[in-house]
Amino acid sequence: MVAIALLIPGASTSGSIALSLFTLVTFSSELKTLITAWTMLETSLGAIARLKSFIADTPDENKDVELQEVSADWPALGAVKLENVVASYQ
Repeated sequence: MVAIALLIPGASTSGSIALSLFTLVTFSSELKTLITAWTMLETSLGAIARLKSFIADTPDENKDVELQEVSADWPALGAVKLENVVASYQ
């Protein structure tokens, strides 16, 4: 911008050169913001794709026994009784 202004004297005013430089700096800042947002979006989409493939490719680890319903008296079957227990935190 400065080179054009120096090579063609009288073709532009100092105000128009300043405005052009300001516009270039603003455009550069906006372009940086756009590239940063695009990179973050691409990273997030990659993570989602990896999670989707992990869920699709990983076999279910639940056993048939674990999927059975629990009886209504279940807590009483394996009850744990605590006596004379002392707990503290310092």
